[in-house]
Amino acid sequence: MKKSFLFPVMAMLVASCVQTETIAPELTEAEKEIKFQTVVAKQGTRAIITGVDYDDHCPSFGTYAFKNPTSTLLPGDEAYITDVEIVHKDDGTTHYWGPASGNYQWPKQGSLTFYSYSPYKYQEEAHKTTPLAPLPPEIGQYGFRFVDYDVDAHQETDLMVADIQYGQTANTTVGAPGSSVVHTGVKTVFKHKLALIGGFILSTSEDYDGTWDGVNPTTAKDGNLRFRILNITFKNIPTIGSFTSEGIMGTDATLIEEKWVLSATTPGLTDYVWYDNVAAGKGTFVGEEFGHVASKQLHLYKPESPISGHRQVNPTIANGYLLAIPQQFLSGNEAALEITYTIENYSSGNWHGAGSAEDKITKTVKLSDIHSGTADLGWAMNKKIIYRLEFSTQEIRWAPYVENWENGNFDIDY
Repeated sequence: MKKSFLFPVMAMLVASCVQTETIAPELTEAEKEIKFQTVVAKQGTRAIITGVDYDDHCPSFGTYAFKNPTSTLLPGDEAYITDVEIVHKDDGTTHYWGPASGNYQWPKQGSLTFYSYSPYKYQEEAHKTTPLAPLPPEIGQYGFRFVDYDVDAHQETDLMVADIQYGQTANTTVGAPGSSVVHTGVKTVFKHKLALIGGFILSTSEDYDGTWDGVNPTTAKDGNLRFRILNITFKNIPTIGSFTSEGIMGTDATLIEEKWVLSATTPGLTDYVWYDNVAAGKGTFVGEEFGHVASKQLHLYKPESPISGHRQVNPTIANGYLLAIPQQFLSGNEAALEITYTIENYSSGNWHGAGSAEDKITKTVKLSDIHSGTADLGWAMNKKIIYRLEFSTQEIRWAPYVENWENGNFDIDY
Protein backbone atom coordinates (compact mmCIF):
# COMPACT_ATOMS: atom_id res chain seq x y z
CA MET A 1 0.00 0.00 0.00
CA LYS A 2 1.47 3.34 -1.03
CA LYS A 3 0.43 6.76 0.19
CA SER A 4 1.40 10.05 -1.37
CA PHE A 5 0.57 13.52 -0.14
CA LEU A 6 -0.15 16.36 -2.50
CA PHE A 7 -0.22 19.89 -1.07
CA PRO A 8 -1.97 22.41 -3.31
CA VAL A 9 -1.49 26.09 -2.54
CA MET A 10 -4.79 27.83 -1.75
CA ALA A 11 -5.64 31.06 -3.53
CA MET A 12 -6.31 34.15 -1.45
CA LEU A 13 -9.74 35.76 -1.74
CA VAL A 14 -9.43 39.53 -1.53
CA ALA A 15 -13.08 39.89 -0.56
CA SER A 16 -16.01 37.52 -0.26
CA CYS A 17 -17.76 39.11 -3.23
CA VAL A 18 -14.75 38.71 -5.54
CA GLN A 19 -14.33 35.50 -7.56
CA THR A 20 -10.77 34.56 -8.56
CA GLU A 21 -10.07 33.31 -12.06
CA THR A 22 -6.92 31.72 -13.45
CA ILE A 23 -5.92 33.16 -16.82
CA ALA A 24 -3.01 31.66 -18.71
CA PRO A 25 -0.49 34.08 -20.23
CA GLU A 26 -0.37 34.64 -23.96
CA LEU A 27 1.44 31.76 -25.67
CA THR A 28 3.16 31.34 -29.01
CA GLU A 29 1.61 28.92 -31.50
CA ALA A 30 4.18 26.26 -30.57
CA GLU A 31 3.55 26.78 -26.85
CA LYS A 32 -0.21 26.43 -27.26
CA GLU A 33 0.09 22.74 -28.16
CA ILE A 34 -0.07 20.42 -25.14
CA LYS A 35 3.02 18.21 -24.99
CA PHE A 36 4.32 15.72 -22.43
CA GLN A 37 7.65 15.20 -20.71
CA THR A 38 8.07 11.68 -19.38
CA VAL A 39 10.11 10.13 -16.57
CA VAL A 40 10.22 6.64 -15.03
CA ALA A 41 10.71 6.53 -11.28
CA LYS A 42 12.49 3.15 -11.10
CA GLN A 43 14.13 0.52 -13.27
CA GLY A 44 13.26 -2.87 -14.76
CA THR A 45 14.27 -5.39 -17.44
CA ARG A 46 13.29 -6.41 -21.00
CA ALA A 47 9.61 -5.55 -21.54
CA ILE A 48 9.98 -3.90 -18.15
CA ILE A 49 10.88 -0.23 -18.66
CA THR A 50 14.52 0.39 -17.82
CA GLY A 51 16.28 3.53 -16.62
CA VAL A 52 14.74 6.87 -15.71
CA ASP A 53 14.10 7.98 -19.30
CA TYR A 54 10.76 7.21 -20.92
CA ASP A 55 12.16 7.46 -24.44
CA ASP A 56 11.15 6.48 -27.97
CA HIS A 57 11.76 2.80 -27.18
CA CYS A 58 8.95 2.85 -24.61
CA PRO A 59 5.31 2.11 -25.46
CA SER A 60 2.70 4.78 -26.05
CA PHE A 61 0.66 5.78 -23.02
CA GLY A 62 -2.87 6.95 -22.32
CA THR A 63 -3.87 10.32 -20.90
CA TYR A 64 -6.97 11.98 -19.47
CA ALA A 65 -7.30 15.67 -18.66
CA PHE A 66 -10.08 17.51 -16.81
CA LYS A 67 -10.64 21.26 -16.88
CA ASN A 68 -11.37 23.51 -13.96
CA PRO A 69 -12.43 26.82 -15.55
CA THR A 70 -11.85 28.96 -12.46
CA SER A 71 -9.10 27.42 -10.36
CA THR A 72 -5.72 25.70 -10.33
CA LEU A 73 -6.42 24.18 -6.92
CA LEU A 74 -8.64 21.20 -7.61
CA PRO A 75 -9.33 18.96 -10.62
CA GLY A 76 -12.39 19.98 -12.56
CA ASP A 77 -15.19 17.76 -13.81
CA GLU A 78 -15.15 18.94 -17.43
CA ALA A 79 -13.56 16.26 -19.62
CA TYR A 80 -10.95 17.89 -21.85
CA ILE A 81 -8.93 14.85 -23.01
CA THR A 82 -10.36 11.32 -22.73
CA ASP A 83 -8.07 8.29 -22.96
CA VAL A 84 -6.00 9.68 -25.82
CA GLU A 85 -2.96 7.74 -27.01
CA ILE A 86 0.27 9.71 -26.53
CA VAL A 87 3.20 8.76 -28.76
CA HIS A 88 6.80 9.84 -29.27
CA LYS A 89 7.11 12.46 -32.03
CA ASP A 90 9.85 14.22 -33.96
CA ASP A 91 8.99 17.50 -35.67
CA GLY A 92 12.42 17.74 -37.28
CA THR A 93 13.75 20.04 -34.58
CA THR A 94 12.79 18.50 -31.26
CA HIS A 95 11.60 15.19 -29.87
CA TYR A 96 8.49 15.25 -27.75
CA TRP A 97 5.42 13.25 -26.69
CA GLY A 98 2.04 14.21 -28.10
CA PRO A 99 -1.30 12.77 -29.30
CA ALA A 100 -1.14 10.00 -31.91
CA SER A 101 -3.42 12.11 -34.12
CA GLY A 102 -4.11 15.84 -34.05
CA ASN A 103 -3.16 17.98 -31.09
CA TYR A 104 -4.71 19.72 -28.10
CA GLN A 105 -4.32 23.39 -27.18
CA TRP A 106 -3.91 24.86 -23.74
CA PRO A 107 -7.10 26.65 -22.61
CA LYS A 108 -6.84 30.43 -22.21
CA GLN A 109 -8.69 30.33 -18.91
CA GLY A 110 -8.66 27.88 -16.03
CA SER A 111 -6.37 24.89 -15.66
CA LEU A 112 -6.06 21.23 -16.55
CA THR A 113 -5.42 18.23 -14.31
CA PHE A 114 -3.71 15.29 -16.04
CA TYR A 115 -3.94 11.55 -15.36
CA SER A 116 -1.68 9.20 -17.35
CA TYR A 117 -1.05 5.45 -17.44
CA SER A 118 1.27 3.16 -19.42
CA PRO A 119 1.15 1.35 -21.74
CA TYR A 120 -1.86 2.62 -23.70
CA LYS A 121 -4.80 0.20 -23.25
CA TYR A 122 -2.19 -1.60 -21.12
CA GLN A 123 -0.87 -3.43 -24.17
CA GLU A 124 2.74 -3.85 -25.20
CA GLU A 125 3.58 -3.42 -28.89
CA ALA A 126 3.54 -7.19 -29.45
CA HIS A 127 -0.16 -7.37 -28.58
CA LYS A 128 -1.51 -4.28 -30.33
CA THR A 129 -2.74 -6.13 -33.42
CA THR A 130 -4.63 -8.65 -31.29
CA PRO A 131 -5.05 -7.00 -27.89
CA LEU A 132 -5.73 -9.24 -24.94
CA ALA A 133 -8.13 -6.92 -23.15
CA PRO A 134 -8.32 -3.50 -24.85
CA LEU A 135 -10.41 -1.84 -22.18
CA PRO A 136 -9.60 1.66 -20.90
CA PRO A 137 -9.18 2.02 -17.16
CA GLU A 138 -11.85 3.68 -15.08
CA ILE A 139 -10.99 7.24 -14.09
CA GLY A 140 -12.05 9.16 -11.02
CA GLN A 141 -11.16 12.27 -9.09
CA TYR A 142 -8.29 10.51 -7.34
CA GLY A 143 -6.91 8.50 -10.24
CA PHE A 144 -7.36 5.21 -12.05
CA ARG A 145 -9.15 1.94 -11.35
CA PHE A 146 -8.02 -1.19 -13.19
CA VAL A 147 -10.79 -3.69 -12.55
CA ASP A 148 -10.08 -7.45 -12.57
CA TYR A 149 -6.63 -6.97 -14.04
CA ASP A 150 -5.18 -10.34 -15.11
CA VAL A 151 -1.43 -10.16 -14.65
CA ASP A 152 -0.96 -13.70 -15.97
CA ALA A 153 -2.35 -12.58 -19.34
CA HIS A 154 -0.13 -9.47 -19.32
CA GLN A 155 3.32 -10.77 -18.42
CA GLU A 156 4.90 -8.39 -20.94
CA THR A 157 3.02 -5.34 -19.68
CA ASP A 158 4.82 -3.10 -17.21
CA LEU A 159 1.72 -1.39 -15.81
CA MET A 160 2.57 2.13 -14.65
CA VAL A 161 0.61 5.15 -13.48
CA ALA A 162 1.96 8.70 -13.45
CA ASP A 163 1.66 11.14 -10.58
CA ILE A 164 -1.42 13.35 -11.01
CA GLN A 165 -0.52 16.77 -12.34
CA TYR A 166 -2.88 19.37 -10.87
CA GLY A 167 -3.51 22.90 -12.07
CA GLN A 168 -1.44 22.89 -15.26
CA THR A 169 -1.69 25.95 -17.53
CA ALA A 170 1.30 25.58 -19.89
CA ASN A 171 4.14 23.30 -20.95
CA THR A 172 7.18 23.27 -18.68
CA THR A 173 10.77 22.19 -19.32
CA VAL A 174 12.30 19.78 -16.81
CA GLY A 175 14.84 16.93 -16.94
CA ALA A 176 14.74 13.69 -14.99
CA PRO A 177 17.07 13.55 -11.95
CA GLY A 178 20.39 12.10 -13.05
CA SER A 179 19.43 12.19 -16.72
CA SER A 180 20.73 14.33 -19.57
CA VAL A 181 17.39 14.09 -21.39
CA VAL A 182 15.19 17.19 -21.19
CA HIS A 183 11.59 17.36 -22.39
CA THR A 184 9.15 20.24 -22.63
CA GLY A 185 5.56 19.47 -21.76
CA VAL A 186 3.34 18.21 -18.97
CA LYS A 187 5.52 16.57 -16.32
CA THR A 188 4.62 12.86 -16.43
CA VAL A 189 6.40 10.76 -13.78
CA PHE A 190 5.49 7.08 -14.10
CA LYS A 191 5.73 4.57 -11.25
CA HIS A 192 5.42 0.79 -11.49
CA LYS A 193 2.16 -0.52 -10.02
CA LEU A 194 3.04 -4.22 -10.07
CA ALA A 195 5.61 -6.26 -8.17
CA LEU A 196 8.55 -7.79 -10.05
CA ILE A 197 10.03 -11.13 -9.03
CA GLY A 198 13.57 -10.87 -10.31
CA GLY A 199 15.17 -14.20 -9.43
CA PHE A 200 17.01 -16.42 -6.98
CA ILE A 201 20.52 -16.59 -5.57
CA LEU A 202 21.44 -20.07 -4.36
CA SER A 203 24.36 -20.79 -2.06
CA THR A 204 25.47 -23.06 0.75
CA SER A 205 26.38 -22.19 4.30
CA GLU A 206 29.84 -23.72 3.85
CA ASP A 207 32.07 -25.44 1.31
CA TYR A 208 30.83 -29.02 1.36
CA ASP A 209 32.87 -30.03 -1.67
CA GLY A 210 36.63 -30.11 -1.20
CA THR A 211 37.45 -30.65 -4.87
CA TRP A 212 38.48 -27.05 -5.47
CA ASP A 213 41.01 -24.96 -3.62
CA GLY A 214 40.19 -21.71 -5.39
CA VAL A 215 43.10 -22.08 -7.81
CA ASN A 216 43.51 -25.66 -8.93
CA PRO A 217 41.18 -28.66 -8.79
CA THR A 218 42.10 -31.29 -6.25
CA THR A 219 40.94 -34.82 -5.71
CA ALA A 220 37.52 -35.32 -4.10
CA LYS A 221 37.54 -37.05 -0.75
CA ASP A 222 35.09 -39.43 0.82
CA GLY A 223 32.36 -37.46 2.57
CA ASN A 224 32.45 -34.45 0.23
CA LEU A 225 28.99 -33.12 -0.75
CA ARG A 226 27.63 -31.02 -3.60
CA PHE A 227 24.16 -29.66 -4.35
CA ARG A 228 22.21 -29.57 -7.62
CA ILE A 229 19.01 -27.55 -8.13
CA LEU A 230 16.32 -29.30 -10.17
CA ASN A 231 13.22 -27.15 -9.89
CA ILE A 232 11.89 -23.95 -8.31
CA THR A 233 8.14 -23.35 -8.55
CA PHE A 234 5.78 -20.74 -7.14
CA LYS A 235 2.52 -22.47 -6.18
CA ASN A 236 -1.05 -21.09 -5.92
CA ILE A 237 -0.24 -17.50 -6.84
CA PRO A 238 -3.32 -15.21 -7.19
CA THR A 239 -3.13 -13.39 -10.53
CA ILE A 240 -6.35 -11.36 -10.77
CA GLY A 241 -6.97 -8.18 -8.81
CA SER A 242 -8.22 -4.61 -9.01
CA PHE A 243 -6.12 -1.47 -8.60
CA THR A 244 -7.84 1.51 -7.03
CA SER A 245 -6.97 5.09 -6.13
CA GLU A 246 -8.96 6.58 -3.29
CA GLY A 247 -8.68 9.73 -1.26
CA ILE A 248 -10.18 12.62 0.62
CA MET A 249 -10.03 16.18 -0.66
CA GLY A 250 -9.27 18.76 1.99
CA THR A 251 -8.62 22.47 2.12
CA ASP A 252 -4.90 22.07 2.64
CA ALA A 253 -3.95 18.62 1.33
CA THR A 254 -4.99 15.71 -0.81
CA LEU A 255 -4.37 12.24 0.56
CA ILE A 256 -4.36 9.55 -2.13
CA GLU A 257 -4.19 5.88 -1.25
CA GLU A 258 -3.35 3.36 -3.96
CA LYS A 259 -3.97 -0.32 -3.36
CA TRP A 260 -4.64 -3.69 -4.96
CA VAL A 261 -7.53 -5.95 -3.94
CA LEU A 262 -7.44 -9.58 -5.03
CA SER A 263 -10.52 -10.99 -6.71
CA ALA A 264 -12.55 -12.95 -4.15
CA THR A 265 -14.49 -14.95 -6.76
CA THR A 266 -11.89 -15.59 -9.47
CA PRO A 267 -8.39 -15.16 -7.97
CA GLY A 268 -6.77 -16.96 -10.91
CA LEU A 269 -4.53 -19.22 -8.82
CA THR A 270 -1.53 -20.11 -10.98
CA ASP A 271 1.73 -22.05 -10.62
CA TYR A 272 4.91 -20.55 -12.08
CA VAL A 273 7.97 -22.70 -12.74
CA TRP A 274 10.93 -20.41 -12.29
CA TYR A 275 13.56 -23.01 -13.15
CA ASP A 276 13.37 -26.60 -14.36
CA ASN A 277 16.45 -28.67 -15.10
CA VAL A 278 14.79 -30.64 -17.93
CA ALA A 279 13.49 -27.47 -19.61
CA ALA A 280 17.02 -26.09 -19.29
CA GLY A 281 18.34 -29.02 -21.33
CA LYS A 282 19.78 -30.95 -18.43
CA GLY A 283 19.38 -34.65 -17.78
CA THR A 284 16.42 -35.89 -15.75
CA PHE A 285 18.40 -35.90 -12.51
CA VAL A 286 21.15 -33.49 -13.46
CA GLY A 287 20.65 -29.97 -12.15
CA GLU A 288 22.84 -26.91 -11.94
CA GLU A 289 25.67 -27.48 -9.48
CA PHE A 290 26.52 -25.17 -6.60
CA GLY A 291 27.85 -25.31 -3.07
CA HIS A 292 31.63 -25.34 -3.38
CA VAL A 293 34.34 -22.75 -3.64
CA ALA A 294 34.39 -22.81 -7.45
CA SER A 295 30.68 -22.14 -7.67
CA LYS A 296 29.39 -21.38 -4.19
CA GLN A 297 26.72 -18.99 -5.48
CA LEU A 298 24.39 -19.75 -8.35
CA HIS A 299 22.39 -16.82 -9.73
CA LEU A 300 19.13 -17.95 -11.33
CA TYR A 301 18.01 -14.77 -13.01
CA LYS A 302 18.65 -12.82 -16.16
CA PRO A 303 20.86 -9.90 -15.15
CA GLU A 304 21.00 -6.60 -16.97
CA SER A 305 24.78 -6.84 -16.86
CA PRO A 306 27.26 -9.70 -16.19
CA ILE A 307 27.88 -10.54 -12.55
CA SER A 308 31.55 -10.60 -11.65
CA GLY A 309 32.72 -13.53 -9.55
CA HIS A 310 29.49 -15.56 -9.63
CA ARG A 311 27.99 -18.10 -11.97
CA GLN A 312 24.76 -16.99 -13.60
CA VAL A 313 22.20 -19.28 -15.25
CA ASN A 314 19.10 -17.99 -17.02
CA PRO A 315 15.80 -19.10 -15.51
CA THR A 316 13.45 -21.15 -17.67
CA ILE A 317 10.40 -19.00 -16.91
CA ALA A 318 9.21 -16.99 -19.92
CA ASN A 319 10.80 -13.52 -20.21
CA GLY A 320 13.19 -14.28 -17.35
CA TYR A 321 11.04 -12.56 -14.73
CA LEU A 322 7.60 -12.71 -13.13
CA LEU A 323 5.22 -9.77 -12.86
CA ALA A 324 2.77 -10.17 -9.97
CA ILE A 325 -0.23 -8.51 -8.38
CA PRO A 326 1.03 -6.74 -5.23
CA GLN A 327 -0.37 -8.67 -2.28
CA GLN A 328 0.20 -9.68 1.31
CA PHE A 329 0.71 -13.31 2.27
CA LEU A 330 -1.12 -13.69 5.57
CA SER A 331 -1.80 -16.76 7.69
CA GLY A 332 -4.01 -19.21 5.82
CA ASN A 333 -2.79 -18.11 2.39
CA GLU A 334 -1.85 -21.15 0.30
CA ALA A 335 0.75 -19.44 -1.91
CA ALA A 336 4.02 -21.30 -1.54
CA LEU A 337 7.52 -21.82 -2.86
CA GLU A 338 8.54 -25.37 -3.81
CA ILE A 339 12.22 -26.30 -4.18
CA THR A 340 13.49 -29.61 -5.58
CA TYR A 341 17.19 -30.49 -5.38
CA THR A 342 19.66 -33.30 -4.81
CA ILE A 343 22.66 -33.71 -2.52
CA GLU A 344 25.43 -35.85 -3.96
CA ASN A 345 28.06 -37.48 -1.77
CA TYR A 346 31.47 -38.73 -2.76
CA SER A 347 32.65 -42.18 -1.75
CA SER A 348 34.80 -44.96 -3.19
CA GLY A 349 35.85 -42.83 -6.14
CA ASN A 350 32.38 -41.80 -7.34
CA TRP A 351 29.61 -39.32 -6.73
CA HIS A 352 26.33 -40.82 -5.48
CA GLY A 353 22.82 -39.54 -4.78
CA ALA A 354 21.57 -38.03 -8.04
CA GLY A 355 20.56 -40.94 -10.19
CA SER A 356 16.93 -41.72 -9.35
CA ALA A 357 13.64 -40.18 -8.25
CA GLU A 358 14.32 -41.36 -4.70
CA ASP A 359 17.32 -39.06 -4.56
CA LYS A 360 15.23 -35.94 -5.08
CA ILE A 361 14.57 -33.71 -2.07
CA THR A 362 11.52 -31.45 -2.24
CA LYS A 363 10.87 -28.68 0.28
CA THR A 364 7.75 -26.53 0.31
CA VAL A 365 7.39 -23.37 2.37
CA LYS A 366 4.44 -21.00 2.40
CA LEU A 367 5.13 -17.45 1.30
CA SER A 368 3.33 -16.29 4.44
CA ASP A 369 6.15 -17.87 6.47
CA ILE A 370 8.86 -16.37 4.28
CA HIS A 371 7.42 -12.86 4.41
CA SER A 372 6.23 -12.93 8.01
CA GLY A 373 7.67 -10.05 9.98
CA THR A 374 8.62 -7.98 6.92
CA ALA A 375 7.31 -4.47 6.42
CA ASP A 376 5.20 -5.36 3.38
CA LEU A 377 4.23 -8.92 4.42
CA GLY A 378 4.48 -9.87 0.76
CA TRP A 379 4.93 -8.33 -2.68
CA ALA A 380 4.47 -4.56 -2.80
CA MET A 381 4.02 -2.07 -5.62
CA ASN A 382 7.17 -0.81 -7.29
CA LYS A 383 9.28 -3.48 -5.59
CA LYS A 384 11.70 -5.91 -7.22
CA ILE A 385 12.28 -9.08 -5.22
CA ILE A 386 15.20 -11.50 -5.34
CA TYR A 387 15.12 -14.53 -3.06
CA ARG A 388 18.35 -15.75 -1.50
CA LEU A 389 18.27 -19.47 -0.70
CA GLU A 390 21.00 -20.85 1.51
CA PHE A 391 21.26 -24.65 1.62
CA SER A 392 22.86 -26.75 4.31
CA THR A 393 22.52 -30.18 5.87
CA GLN A 394 20.89 -28.49 8.87
CA GLU A 395 17.29 -27.39 9.49
CA ILE A 396 15.52 -24.91 7.20
CA ARG A 397 15.91 -21.27 8.20
CA TRP A 398 15.05 -17.99 6.50
CA ALA A 399 15.66 -14.32 7.24
CA PRO A 400 13.83 -12.17 4.67
CA TYR A 401 14.23 -8.49 3.92
CA VAL A 402 13.05 -6.18 1.13
CA GLU A 403 14.18 -2.97 -0.47
CA ASN A 404 12.93 -0.88 -3.37
CA TRP A 405 12.53 -1.99 -7.01
CA GLU A 406 16.28 -2.26 -7.46
CA ASN A 407 17.00 -4.73 -4.63
CA GLY A 408 14.42 -6.76 -2.76
CA ASN A 409 16.04 -9.88 -1.33
CA PHE A 410 14.77 -12.75 0.79
CA ASP A 411 17.21 -15.12 2.47
CA ILE A 412 15.97 -18.68 2.92
CA ASP A 413 18.16 -21.42 4.41
CA TYR A 414 17.72 -25.09 3.44
